[in-house]
Amino acid sequence: MRKVLTLAAVFISLSLWAQMPHESGEIIIQLSPNGNPEQIVEDLGQVGAEATGLSVIKELSKPMAIWHLKFNDDNIDEQTMLRLVKQHPAVQLAQFNHFVEKRETVPNDPSYGQQWHHQNIDSELAWDITTGGETIFGDEIVVCVIEGGNLNHPDLDGNRWVNENEIPDNGIDDDNNGYVDDYLGWDVTNENDNFAPNNGHGTNVFGMIGAKGDNGSNVTGINWDVKMMGIGGYNIFNEANIVECYNYPLVQRQLYRETGGERGAFVVATNASWGIDQGDMNDVPIWEAFYDTLGVHGILNCGATSNSALNIDQVGDIPTGSESDYMIAVTATNSNDQRTFSGFGQTTIDLGAPGDDVVTTSGSNGITSTSGTSFASPLTAGAIALLYSTPCPSFGALLAANPQGAADYIREALFAGVDPIPSLQTECVTGGRLNVANSVQIIMDQCSFDECLAPFEVVATETSPAVYNISWSSFGDVVGSTIRYREVGAADWTSVPTAETSVVFEDLLFCTEYEFQVSNSCEDGDSEFSDSLIFITNGCCELPTAEEINVSDIGNTEATIAWPFVLAATSVSLEIVNEDGTTVVVNDLTGTTYTFTALEPCTGYEVSISLDCSGDVIPFGSTVDFQTFGCGACTDLSYCSSQGAGDEEWIDGVKVNNQEEYVTGSDSGYGDFTGLLEPWEMVIGSNLIDLTPGFDGNQTFPERWRVWIDFNQDGDFDSDEEVFDESSQEPITAEFEIPEGTTLGNTRMRIGMKWSGFGQAPPIPCLESFDYGEVEDYCVRIDNADNVLESELKAFAIYPNPTNGLIRFEPVTNTSARVIDLQGRDVMKIDLSSGQADLSELEAGMYTVVVPMATSVGSTRVVVR
Repeated sequence: MRKVLTLAAVFISLSLWAQMPHESGEIIIQLSPNGNPEQIVEDLGQVGAEATGLSVIKELSKPMAIWHLKFNDDNIDEQTMLRLVKQHPAVQLAQFNHFVEKRETVPNDPSYGQQWHHQNIDSELAWDITTGGETIFGDEIVVCVIEGGNLNHPDLDGNRWVNENEIPDNGIDDDNNGYVDDYLGWDVTNENDNFAPNNGHGTNVFGMIGAKGDNGSNVTGINWDVKMMGIGGYNIFNEANIVECYNYPLVQRQLYRETGGERGAFVVATNASWGIDQGDMNDVPIWEAFYDTLGVHGILNCGATSNSALNIDQVGDIPTGSESDYMIAVTATNSNDQRTFSGFGQTTIDLGAPGDDVVTTSGSNGITSTSGTSFASPLTAGAIALLYSTPCPSFGALLAANPQGAADYIREALFAGVDPIPSLQTECVTGGRLNVANSVQIIMDQCSFDECLAPFEVVATETSPAVYNISWSSFGDVVGSTIRYREVGAADWTSVPTAETSVVFEDLLFCTEYEFQVSNSCEDGDSEFSDSLIFITNGCCELPTAEEINVSDIGNTEATIAWPFVLAATSVSLEIVNEDGTTVVVNDLTGTTYTFTALEPCTGYEVSISLDCSGDVIPFGSTVDFQTFGCGACTDLSYCSSQGAGDEEWIDGVKVNNQEEYVTGSDSGYGDFTGLLEPWEMVIGSNLIDLTPGFDGNQTFPERWRVWIDFNQDGDFDSDEEVFDESSQEPITAEFEIPEGTTLGNTRMRIGMKWSGFGQAPPIPCLESFDYGEVEDYCVRIDNADNVLESELKAFAIYPNPTNGLIRFEPVTNTSARVIDLQGRDVMKIDLSSGQADLSELEAGMYTVVVPMATSVGSTRVVVR
């Protein structure tokens, strides 16, 4: 639950920082170039009627020109004296002589001394700045642990997250987040908030993140104060459960932002101390994509890599093999900063963190020592939470305006802060081990402590030609703003005061590069100006890119061309060229669209644009290709999708009716060859197809083949349009029929090949995505057999028929034929080159001899006695 902290309260705390304890009557200065400390003493030795007693104690740094001064604070107010010194032209910087305290922010937890990992990652130095809990603007920081654990443990209970907007056990979704009675967290399998509290491993994990610090009990986590959210059910290990687990923190963070902190939870990190050794992230694309989605909403995700000393770059791991920027992969190091038992990878594993023989909370009520990447990962997730609590106003403003940008910033600080470790240089992306103090200091060094923060997200939107709306975002008690602009390179700015958060500009010069900055005004003063927004106004005589030219409403003989408005152009010309080289040019166009008519059906065209900018002609540039309809149903109609996956097995070769074989290789699950290859010729009646599977390596797998042809050319593959269904892991040659009444002309053929092991369902023509196999689409042209094969069939003869075994062929051809029994099984292959064949090995019965023809395939029945 968000604890509301007003900006006034924040600014009070900032002003207190400016009044840190200091030696009374002492100031440290840095001189301006050629400045003289004695001149300062002479000029400020008396202010009005009062003698200030200003004098030099000594020079502190000759190279830096730093001097130590003193004055009589009984005669002059110290703030007044400091202000006068700052204003002197000989002074570049001035400050009080503050006390420096020994940094001993050490918790009083009795077993803290056993937690060596805090010394390695400099926790104590980080705790001098923050011990966790909330952002500077009062957001209660939450880490989600996707694992059960005993949050009743006395050293964890104080940092347990509870959903204060949910009434427990009333059967109602009180906070309207989609989860009923999720008071203590969520278990995705049992759909309640009892997330396996007796899990000892999970309790160890929780302790690394947030064992309550400085409470005189047991140990301390990297955060003394933080809220820890538990999610159970991941251990019923399937991807659906994983997505459900990650969905809960996502929903809570979204709800938090949507309601301004009234509901939901400010989740900044998740932890997964589990995974799949040598798993391939390509096998879990939905799971992989979820990390990017979580990142968009400001959530970083830590993962413990394998506890086997394997190169994850080579063997893979789930989830630490992820390519997402929002999955932070962690390996484990020991007290000597060496990785021993855990996985590594120069491109996959991001950093190391202590995880070998670390001391943390036990599963019951005490402490334990344990080892594993399982504990390096939550230590890193906890470090992320600690970074979010850094008391930096400018980071708070970024966090409020841009959750993803804030997550990116924290990730960069985390990585930049690691201690370089020689042995890790080739074993992880950063080459280092977590150092939380370094990362906190990076944020503080880059921080702006101004009470009035500069605007951010300054953007320009062209609302109409040459009219621009410049808008920005602000955070805090802003009473007005000033926007200033100039041509890039100009010395002077033009300033426009406003009480709004946007200004419209209508008189900017055409085709000119401008720079805009915005400053806020607050009750206590003005902010610095924002980072510059630089853009070029419309009005340049520049051709649209190919991506900006759109072809739509394509028909058999027409197509509409659209392009963006070019302010500088007095007219536009279009050039269209067909595949035969015929060219048509249309000049003097003043709009942004034009429709070509009288085009040729089923013909490829390319179109390009030229501009006339008041006599300055820009010649035709980038071309856009398209093809008119009229090629037939195969390419004119929109067909449903179907998709295999992976590169383990695929459709390698296809041949129809002994025409040229297409060897396509692996297409990673789907190959569309409808516009690339000439249609295969088919006939009403008997046809022949050859199908060859391809495999990665020497092993083959059983495959289920199915083939569909859109006989009625309606854009669908109906159940009666399936022409082939057979299982085999070897190449197949088979006969299939195209029925009478089939619409003649071009249409689409779809081939599905799917692994058929373990009772897998066969491929279906539409709306399927499967893991192993491939789908390919081709164009085919169907003609009447009487038109294509009549002369060929009449010229071919088998005799005697019936036969006792020996048959003869006329004419003799240099090819082979297949013999098929009444059950459709291939029973013999015969060579036609000798003009005869012996069928005496066959049992008596009727057979079909399938004979290749010049353009298709023929078949003849033969009876064996």
